[in-house]
Amino acid sequence: MQAMTSDQYLNATLEVGGVKRETLRHLVSFVTPAQSAVALVGFNDYAKHLINLFPDQIAVVLDPDPLYQGISFRGIEVVAELEGHIDLFVMTEYDYLYSAVSIIEAGPYRSVPIRMAPNYAGRSGRVISPEDHLPFYRDLFAGEDTRTSAAESSMMSRTNIVFLLELLQSTIHLEGAVAEIGVWQGGSAQYLAKTLAKANSDKSLYLLDFFEDHEAKHPKGIMCIDELERNFSFYHKTEFLVGDIRETVKALSGNKFCFVHYDMGYQRPILDSIVPGLVPGGIILLDNYGHLASKPALFDQYFEQNYGLHICRVPYSQQALLINSAY
Repeated sequence: MQAMTSDQYLNATLEVGGVKRETLRHLVSFVTPAQSAVALVGFNDYAKHLINLFPDQIAVVLDPDPLYQGISFRGIEVVAELEGHIDLFVMTEYDYLYSAVSIIEAGPYRSVPIRMAPNYAGRSGRVISPEDHLPFYRDLFAGEDTRTSAAESSMMSRTNIVFLLELLQSTIHLEGAVAEIGVWQGGSAQYLAKTLAKANSDKSLYLLDFFEDHEAKHPKGIMCIDELERNFSFYHKTEFLVGDIRETVKALSGNKFCFVHYDMGYQRPILDSIVPGLVPGGIILLDNYGHLASKPALFDQYFEQNYGLHICRVPYSQQALLINSAY
């Protein structure tokens, strides 16, 4: 039987298991006859196709997943660490784009070319996606049950949740507590607590809302304090302040804060109790800033006139952030 040409093979490739012919064609185009030692990053069907097409040039498959350690496909081994000469790295696994490139560029193979497809099943091969590429977010979001997921209890998108947690992580080394003003069902606050727990932090997390003090006929009056306290039991430094925030927030006057998630409209009495405690380098994320009903102009005036600080608007978002740069 006459052997298939590369084009015939690619045209006959089944688009199953996440494989797209367009992506595979790009990956194939990276391998030239001059490259005698090609390392593939990620053991998947793309890698298997490349091994089929270039049996004499694929030297090894690099994949840190223990599931694949020690196995081989057509004599090509899957390993967690590299040794020996490599002419080229070809990225076959989308989830490893950031982590593998970072490791390669920081190690002895930093001068070896790395090639990646423009997209992997519609996901960009040129842009970092924190929730796909960073182990922190893959672990955080992995295996979430739709019924109990924090995301189900939040009005924030996954992208906005990632931004929220990136800001928290950038301030977590500073002194001071963390607070969320306007908690509702506790979705975003749960992610704050999980991030603090992952960092082995001992910071207090203050959560302020009406909770069950909302009248029963209020459309947001579905905040069950027993449920919330149970959901936050994994982070022992969580403290709920129940009732009208304009009153309960006064208990926090004089406290220091490194990060505050402010999820409501302009309320000067609340800001007056929180902002003076924001430590140098501390951040307030104004989640509803871009909603006109939240009176963004009043936020602008408040921070400019009282603290000489400028609010940073987040493009294409209702969010804005205030960084205490008044050292």
